[in-house]
Amino acid sequence: IIIVYIMPTYLNKIIQFLNPSPPIAGVEISDFYIRFFYFKNEKSMNLDVRLTPGVVKDGKVIQKDKLRDAFSKLMQKLGKKAKKLPHIIITTPSSSVFLQTFNLPYLSPDKVPEAVKLNLQMISPLPIAEAYTDYDELGEDKTSGQITFLGVFADRKNIDAIVDACREAGFVVVAIEPSIFALERAVKRTSPELDTEDFHILLNVTNEGMDFAGISHKKVRFDYFVSWLSMYEGATEISTQLFEDTVARYTQQVLNFALSNTGAAPKEMVLVASEFHNE
Repeated sequence: IIIVYIMPTYLNKIIQFLNPSPPIAGVEISDFYIRFFYFKNEKSMNLDVRLTPGVVKDGKVIQKDKLRDAFSKLMQKLGKKAKKLPHIIITTPSSSVFLQTFNLPYLSPDKVPEAVKLNLQMISPLPIAEAYTDYDELGEDKTSGQITFLGVFADRKNIDAIVDACREAGFVVVAIEPSIFALERAVKRTSPELDTEDFHILLNVTNEGMDFAGISHKKVRFDYFVSWLSMYEGATEISTQLFEDTVARYTQQVLNFALSNTGAAPKEMVLVASEFHNE
């Protein structure tokens, strides 16, 4: 028994020495900045570069050359560490990604990929040739007895523009995902007192707006983003009362949606509002 447990560990160390995996950092893109995060042995490195207005709008790249310049500036900030930390996972704003659930009857494993592909084509909010798609299995729908899947859709040109800007600046893009997915994992890892199996709402309040996500069994079930611009366009001043009323109104809408679409009322809400503090 000792040999069985020691040998794989020893062999893994040899393999890692001969073919070490590169460290992978995270980069968050928003309309206002790009932020770099790297964690190792409970130590972190955080860097950010502000974007000039209009480079990215509602999660869409408008000026690719300036986004590339921002990534080049980020590479300069990394300095000597840039040689060791060029591999990144990118998180994009929820405003640039579409999520949609769909159900399938029980199928043999070999038939699931084709059935999922056909459903993604039918429900895609974008012409399928112009979209990147992916999916996640959420589990059984107790009402219909079918299997529920979450489809993810993103504009192909927008994703390509982000990846190209990164590569031209010297970064290697390992993966891209909606920011709410990364945030959900962060909450799960840093909030051991939260029962992540129970249905709950994750509300991320940022400079761009409010991002609501319904989560159960440690998976995102739906995502609803509403921008401040759409709520307060043209307003020169926003009173505290108006702000509070707006947050309450949209929160109630999301709770109603969650109840009508999942049949369950969320028991808790996790609020992430690092850029608003007292508000």
